[in-house]
Amino acid sequence: MSDRPVKELFDLLDESTSILKSDLNTSYLDALAENLGNIIDHKHIKVENDRPTAATIEKLQAIYEKIELTSYDRTSKRQALQLIGFKGMQQDRVEPNKRLTPDAIGYMVAYLAQQLGDYETSSKVLDIAVGSGNLILTVMAQLQRNLKIELKGFGIDNDSLLLDLAAVFSQWLQLDLELYHQDAVMPLLVKDVDLIVSDLPVGYYPVDQQAKDYQTRAQQGHSYTHHLLIEQGIRSLKPAGLGLFVVPTAIFQSEESKTLTEWLTKAAYFQGLLNLPTKMFTDASAQKSILVLQKQGGQAEQVSQILLGDLPDFNDRQALTRFTKELQQWQQNYFKK
Repeated sequence: MSDRPVKELFDLLDESTSILKSDLNTSYLDALAENLGNIIDHKHIKVENDRPTAATIEKLQAIYEKIELTSYDRTSKRQALQLIGFKGMQQDRVEPNKRLTPDAIGYMVAYLAQQLGDYETSSKVLDIAVGSGNLILTVMAQLQRNLKIELKGFGIDNDSLLLDLAAVFSQWLQLDLELYHQDAVMPLLVKDVDLIVSDLPVGYYPVDQQAKDYQTRAQQGHSYTHHLLIEQGIRSLKPAGLGLFVVPTAIFQSEESKTLTEWLTKAAYFQGLLNLPTKMFTDASAQKSILVLQKQGGQAEQVSQILLGDLPDFNDRQALTRFTKELQQWQQNYFKK
């Protein structure tokens, strides 16, 4: 597929977002959310307190006339969104924990979800740290296209701006994503999902009292947020449901990992840990991996050979082909859905 439609759409979105940002005197991401909302709403420009001005409205309408969404396929629209989202996060200096999950990681998570998940014709998927939604929307788009199933998505985050972006991104892509503005460590309304995917924020959770009901909590001091969210995610799965978490590669090497490991043996099966390519990260300490967990129950059982190793460079087609064959063989020999 040509990159031209993506570049054309990105340029139009960037130009209109920048015009709106200047007029409203707001952040790039705030302007982006409003801009996409205008386009989705049949190119109707929302005006509050006489902003944007008539002159700006005229400029925006001229750009909107060039945007015909039906002429772009979902992949082109999603790639343009990722590019414009990355630009906004760099311009607004968004902290690393809140940045978009790159497409390359999203596609690999989607592939694992396709190969290892067990789905009904209508299934549920959750992202417990959804941010602007790039990971879950990538996974939903791939599964719907490749498996021909209907997916209902659920996303949880405590950042209202990122949720605004996730909302317009999902509308833009015509994917069914229901969003909750809350602390994901707090009790969730979403239960019995078939799949959870999440690029987890890394750091310490500040509210010790709220973590007291978690088996993965630290015995002293603050607990790791990503440990608590893994436990919360597994709670939300149906029996034998699949959890795919993007986590620090050294997740089982820290002093705090003992409680995580002890909890894992009781609630979930540790089925795999695949290291993402080192070239994707600025240094070795920042490297991440995809943790493959399966909730206990149903037909699920602990595999006799855990899936461990380094994922190939995503630009190396031969290496990726070898990996997909190895994964399929591992699944046939060891994994039960």
